[in-house]
Amino acid sequence: MTKTGTGNLTLSGANDFSGGTTLAAGTLTLGNAAALGTQGLNVTGASTLANSSALSVNNAILLNGANLTVNSGAALTLGGAINGTGSLTKTGTADLTLSGANNFGGGLNINAGKLILGTAGATGGGTITAGVGGTGRWTPVPPRP
Repeated sequence: MTKTGTGNLTLSGANDFSGGTTLAAGTLTLGNAAALGTQGLNVTGASTLANSSALSVNNAILLNGANLTVNSGAALTLGGAINGTGSLTKTGTADLTLSGANNFGGGLNINAGKLILGTAGATGGGTITAGVGGTGRWTPVPPRP
């Protein structure tokens, strides 16, 4: 599935398609933790990922030279690996938790809300910038037995 255009597309069901999702423009709002299907999210243009309820999404995300803005309307955990050359920007007042072993190189911008880091490698590479109103908190994941 490919999302283009400046509008908003909401995926509210649990999907099981396996072709992956490409986000080229606009906003993709997730209403279900399985909304992206069984494959990853490929971000190819400046876009926004939003959520309408508290979710924990485990799909991998590829920032393919593009900026992904995460505008959390409710608590959101991104548990899959975030890779690529693009950047990640956190907006919205709700908490965003990054808990994957991330390796994106374009930097991390915190413009609003709280960013919670669930693993030591959660921030990827590049510069970390906190804008006015942004806060960050390191929350270590408890060791596994």
